[in-house]
Amino acid sequence: MQPRISPDKAFDLFPQIASSLYGLADAINATELDSRLQLLIEIRASQINSCAYCLNMHNQEARKQGEDQQRLDALPAWREVPWFSERERAALHWCERLTSVNQGHPSDTDYETLGAHFTEREILALTALILKINSWNRVVAALHFIPERA
Repeated sequence: MQPRISPDKAFDLFPQIASSLYGLADAINATELDSRLQLLIEIRASQINSCAYCLNMHNQEARKQGEDQQRLDALPAWREVPWFSERERAALHWCERLTSVNQGHPSDTDYETLGAHFTEREILALTALILKINSWNRVVAALHFIPERA
């Protein structure tokens, strides 16, 4: 696979894409959401969306921030292992519900489960985070951005 447009050229031609999504990221980062939780969400959404570029980037960042490789390896099957907190589980479930929209919208039960672990402000930040990573995944997939091999 070859890039359709390089990332540099894409953002030179239409910088509003990056600036809008970076602005959203700045707003999210100004909230109480833990950066390691944010990375788990970004990785999980990128797994669902098969976004190699984002997976490469966010997995590297998660390891730099001290995330355990075994948890990263098991993330696609997070329900099957006891290595994720209840708060992380609620966020991962919310991420899957908002990313896999073809399976229907989140239910009241989904929201209530999330609300047991997050404030309303945190739910909004988490929802914005999922919106941001899904948007990046779609830009990257549409333009075939290719991660550099380390």
